[in-house]
Amino acid sequence: MSRPPEPPPEPPSPGGGELVSRLRVLVDAAPALRALVTTHATGEALLREGEANEVLFVLLEGEVALFKAAAGEAPLRVSTHGPGDILGVNSVATGQPAFTTARVLRPTRCLALAPEALARLPAEQPELHGLLQRLTTANLADRYRSAVTLQLNLARANAELTETRNQLVHREKMAVLGQLVAGLAHELNNPAAALARQRDHVAETLAGLCAHVLPEGWRDYWTAGETAPPAAGDPAARVRLERLESARPDLPRALLRRLAALPEALAAPLLPPRGATQPPPPAAARLAVFELAYLLHSQRAATAQISHLVASLKTYARPASSSVERIDLRENIEGTLRILGPALEGTELGVDLQSGLGVKARPGDLSQVWTNLIRNALEAAGPGKPLRVVARPVDGGAAEVAVIDRGPGVPPALREKIFELNYTTKTGRENFGLGLGLSITSSLVAQHGGELRLEDTPGGGATFVVRLPLAAPAS
Repeated sequence: MSRPPEPPPEPPSPGGGELVSRLRVLVDAAPALRALVTTHATGEALLREGEANEVLFVLLEGEVALFKAAAGEAPLRVSTHGPGDILGVNSVATGQPAFTTARVLRPTRCLALAPEALARLPAEQPELHGLLQRLTTANLADRYRSAVTLQLNLARANAELTETRNQLVHREKMAVLGQLVAGLAHELNNPAAALARQRDHVAETLAGLCAHVLPEGWRDYWTAGETAPPAAGDPAARVRLERLESARPDLPRALLRRLAALPEALAAPLLPPRGATQPPPPAAARLAVFELAYLLHSQRAATAQISHLVASLKTYARPASSSVERIDLRENIEGTLRILGPALEGTELGVDLQSGLGVKARPGDLSQVWTNLIRNALEAAGPGKPLRVVARPVDGGAAEVAVIDRGPGVPPALREKIFELNYTTKTGRENFGLGLGLSITSSLVAQHGGELRLEDTPGGGATFVVRLPLAAPAS
């Protein structure tokens, strides 16, 4: 959010102290004017808010403050005045009650002019009359500048209050989200654990049946299914599929994909004879044995992934007030990457996390650090750009975690500003645009005795490095 411009410095009043000096000379030289001079002790009120006033006070010496009453609160001091200032103009000119209370701050001497004395000035004291006109103009100019400055200050304060409110709303949302995530993780954990136990029981039961019921050659299909890698990420399976398509273009592609998941030695006996499009029943049964073991194996991986995700959610949602503990940086970062899985789709992610790097920290705080840095890197680099996360030990008993992107980098003029609270280059609603990420990240890292710095990525991009002190090994 843009801020109002800083107000310009106030120029001196027209005439400066010269007008005040001339005013004193005129007053002291005329007995009729000396008779109109009043003196006031500290704390005395020249004007009282809401009361009638018929005297124009021209300050010769001393200091007076104006106070405005606020409902149910102590009066607020709104301005301070000294020699040359004129008080009571509004009430004398309009006949309305005084708008503020004028209270003496230190002994003050005034030229007190009632309406009849004011009326005689042009004829009896023309020089003083002209001088008062100049002082009135100077007073009005000063008060106009003060009003403009006040308006700018109010606009700035309002902008800061709006930003602060947005920050508080966002933090409250995140706090509520953290509670919801913690509850959701707890609710997911029980059925996920039950599914894992049931899967293990089914797998053990079927494995026992296969060992005692199936012929010796069939058991190889069960073993292959239990150890097969995911077909979607298996390069060898893709090669086998290409060979099968070349050798048997007459077979349905769906069948060829099923057979390609098998090692070639086990798939060959299951191929349908020429002229057929499906394996004979015994071969189909062996393929079903493989696929049943493969499905149970995949369920084991899926339930393990759910368990890891639930554990990561619990760590991530842990409140910032949680106690400091020794945590493994690798496990903490991997948990954050699991949470950010959907945001990382399509990103060429490189992860090089050395194990055994223990630090003393609040797990949820560090998860927030990695989240902010990784999301910033993704948004800066844009879709499809590579991203690397590296954790390694460094000299001085510390560890460094680097989030390395291949985006446009950070211009030199912004290198300091990006760590300031409320500074942001984001404008989209989905990005909040509060400028909290790097400021909060830097603060969280500092709270853990570390530092956050920005470096240039060789070849283009930005690298944010978090340095944290290593904790002593757990006994």
